[in-house]
Amino acid sequence: MKIALFGGSFNPPHNDHLKVINSVLEKKLVDEVWIIPCKDHPFEKELAPFKNRFEMLTLATEKIPYVKISDIENKTHGKSYSYSTVMELKKQNPKDEFYFIIGTDILESIDKWFNYKELFKEVEFFIFSRQGFPMKEIDGMKYKFIQDIVGKISSTEVRSRLQNGDSVSNLIPQKVEDYIRKNRLYL
Repeated sequence: MKIALFGGSFNPPHNDHLKVINSVLEKKLVDEVWIIPCKDHPFEKELAPFKNRFEMLTLATEKIPYVKISDIENKTHGKSYSYSTVMELKKQNPKDEFYFIIGTDILESIDKWFNYKELFKEVEFFIFSRQGFPMKEIDGMKYKFIQDIVGKISSTEVRSRLQNGDSVSNLIPQKVEDYIRKNRLYL
């Protein structure tokens, strides 16, 4: 089976995350997308609790077939590293072929990722265009550049709007907004 791994903070998940997932599935690039929220961000980002981000992802993707939310990084000790996660998933699923989804914004800092050169040997990347972040070549990276999605939404913007009392109805699914308000996240 071909599986695209979509790792991230998802703090909170937003509509552009869903567009990326749907695009990968509609193009039949893979059989499934596994979403992997990180437990402890390697770059020290402050995150809502894992449980809340996991539940928001479950609500956001409940009507998208062939999507699995993985808690693999919640079971690790310490920081979450994509390389370690990929290696563990390959060990657990030796017959499957893995890919990794990122946006062009990640290319700015991917050379700071733990064992990034080794990660490049393990997976091919699906790279989505993010507004304000041009595509650039990275030595050793195998990739397919997907230009049809131009990400404009950021989780930072969603959190800022929530804190300011502004509307987020066009940025996140209604069920995610309801969950955030019920659990008083980011407010």
